[in-house]
Order: sequence, then structure tokens, then C-alpha cells
Amino acid sequence: LLYAVGYSGIVEKSRDMASTWQRLTKGTLNSIGKVQFFDSLRGYISASKGYGDGSVFLKTVDGGNNWTPATSLFENKGTITSFYFIDSLHGWLSTWWLHQDPYWTYNSGLIFRTNDGGSSWTQQVSDTSYYRLFDIHFADMNNGLAVGSGRILRTANGGNTWSSQLFGFGGVPEFYATFLQDSLKGWAGGNDVLYFTNDGGHTWQARNTLVGMQYYAISDVVFTSPSIGWIAGYNWVTRTGFILKTTDAGLSWLNVLSGSPRSFKRMHFLD
Repeated sequence: LLYAVGYSGIVEKSRDMASTWQRLTKGTLNSIGKVQFFDSLRGYISASKGYGDGSVFLKTVDGGNNWTPATSLFENKGTITSFYFIDSLHGWLSTWWLHQDPYWTYNSGLIFRTNDGGSSWTQQVSDTSYYRLFDIHFADMNNGLAVGSGRILRTANGGNTWSSQLFGFGGVPEFYATFLQDSLKGWAGGNDVLYFTNDGGHTWQARNTLVGMQYYAISDVVFTSPSIGWIAGYNWVTRTGFILKTTDAGLSWLNVLSGSPRSFKRMHFLD
């Protein structure tokens, strides 16, 4: 069972490994940025209502045939960039927003947590000061990563406090994707960069061995086992989307899908 989401507010479902697709939405939203399902029926999506109009966070209990608002909190809280649920009740969500006051305007990031399946949210980070957040992921109830413009943030207490582990300059490198395998091993990818840590984020190592690509953007990193992982992204030179796979815990990556005219944004595996 596969789900695909993206621009123009489209959600599609395939039951035959992408041979055929069923359209589940009519494209009334501007862009859908993230999808996560717990089983064949229950899932969430985040979507943009349009430039400057905030975001919506929707849920389904019938496999995506119908979507209803899980909360209205984010309609005026900037743009939802990512979310991740460790189970059906506990999840985290990141946004970026335009901070404005009488003296200056700048981009910033927010982080929220829910303990009731998305009905209510508690704000954990109120201002990341001049850099946006694009992705968030947790390995368990305590250990998580959030990434954005030149920064990697790490928490070991469920998001109550966050520490910066990698500082860029002027928003570079720009990280769009992160995945924390356990309390020690994690990944962060973005524009022409792929970083790995095996010590809980105290140090990060460059792993730029992506099948000879010179200029690329990593939009998602997912590991389905300690050794098997996937990367989705876009090749700026060929202007095509790609999906890579590793079977040796990220030491090498094989191109399993390339040449797509579209940029792959997110991946989700139910099993």
C-alpha cells in the first residue's frame, strides 16, 4: 500500500506497487508537504493553504478517502515543514514563519509537541533566530533531530530542550531532511550535503558519495532497518528526481530510480 502526496494538494493511493493510482483528493489545497500512516486506515498530512495563508493539519480514519482537520492551531503559525509521530498519540511538528516586529523582519522556526494524537499541541521552541526548520524526526520518545538553514538541532528529553550541534554560515548548508536511527546514529541531508553521526550528534561526518552527482538536493532520508535505507531528492544538473538505496548502513548508495521529471519530496513505508 503506497501513498503519494505533493503539489496542487494531490493525495493518491496505490494498491499494486504503483502500477495504478487512485486519486483521493481534489487538489483544493496548495501543496501537501508530509504524510504519515500508522496502518491502512489512520494517517495524517500537512498542507499549505496558499502563500501567507498558513497551514492545515489533517487526519483520516478511512484510508485517505476523507480528511478532516485535526487542529486549527497552525492556520496562523507559519508553514508546516514536517512532522513525525512515534506512535498514534505522541508526535512533533516543525514550522517556519516570518518573524516581524517594529524593527526588523526575519525567518524563524517553531517546534510543537502533541500527546493526544494531534488534537492539542504544546510549543517547545518559540524562535530559532534567523534560520528556518525544514524537517524533524524522533528515534523514540526522548531522542530527536530537527534541521534547517545551516543548523542541526538535537534533543534527548522529548523536545523539552534543544541544542545546536552544527552551525552553518548565512543559512548554509541548507538541510531539508533528517533521520535518527537510534540515540547515537543519525543523518542530515540537503543541498549538496549528506552528514552522518554515530555519537549522538557530538560530531558529524560528510558522506557525499551519491552516485557521482555533483549538484543535488536531498528531500528525505528513511531507514527501514539498521542497514537498509533510502534517499529521495532532485539532481540539479539533469533536472530529474531520484531515489537511492543503501544495504550497507549508508557506506554506499545505489541509484534505484532516476530520470523522473518530478522532484521526490517525501517517502513513507508502512512496513
